[in-house]
Amino acid sequence: MSQIIINSPKAFIIAIRPKTLGAILCPLLIGSAFAKLENNFSWFYFINVIICGLFLQILANLVNDYGDFIKGGDTEQRLGPPRAMQMGFMSTKAMFNFMAIIMLIISILGLILVLKAGLPILVLGILSVSLCLWYTLGPYPLAYLGFSEIFIWFFFGPLPALGAYYVQTSSLSWPVFFASLTPAFLSTALILTNNLRDIEEDEKNHKKTLAVRFGEYFSRRLLIVLLLLTFLSPIIVFIYSKNYVILLSLFDLITPLKYFKMILYKPISKDFNLLLANIGKTLYLYGIFFAISLLYGN
Repeated sequence: MSQIIINSPKAFIIAIRPKTLGAILCPLLIGSAFAKLENNFSWFYFINVIICGLFLQILANLVNDYGDFIKGGDTEQRLGPPRAMQMGFMSTKAMFNFMAIIMLIISILGLILVLKAGLPILVLGILSVSLCLWYTLGPYPLAYLGFSEIFIWFFFGPLPALGAYYVQTSSLSWPVFFASLTPAFLSTALILTNNLRDIEEDEKNHKKTLAVRFGEYFSRRLLIVLLLLTFLSPIIVFIYSKNYVILLSLFDLITPLKYFKMILYKPISKDFNLLLANIGKTLYLYGIFFAISLLYGN
């Protein structure tokens, strides 16, 4: 990697991890699309929800970068992409200032959403921020306990999708829940791939991820199951809506399947970063295509 000036814009981009942001964008687009389908939709609140959600994930990424750095979870031997603080691209002060600005933006946008949709969104917002901070900070960080995948499933699937829908409609919906299963399983597969890739380093650093607790054999097969379960949502939504175009979104979910042989049999290496990148891209594409198919497929 070319030399990066400390605290430069490029350093901030590395800390943000743009390739991962599809994880939150996908369920937010799905929930918003269902609201639009029901003609109960405001572009102002849609944009607010999207920006607020993206900044929440950015906050989570920054906290993860900082938390793993101070706990020694990121070392020079890591197989994953470079982290801003691990590589010396960002100072502690710059990271704190960046997180403070992000928190301020989330608070302002969140207040607008709470004024629109009330207590449920306030509770969801507090839970989301708490998860961002708990993930790698504190004496018992979530990422080090071995069940972060469970929280990822909820907070990058049903909760943001239903939250986006609720902001627009002040109601909940089973179709939205079922549609959110695909981003939930994809995001869980994303974090499991990350933890499987880092299993040896995490074990040395006493980071008890699910992969460390249950082992490589179990994690490889669970990853296959998660990727296969992503196909459920389009089928369920098709049964509900009779929208045949929705089924075309299944093709967005096929590309991770080409990594099945690597997942099951190949030794852990940097090659797993290719699967990570592919899942991240799939989350972006699936969210966009599913929303468009839902709105204009009939």
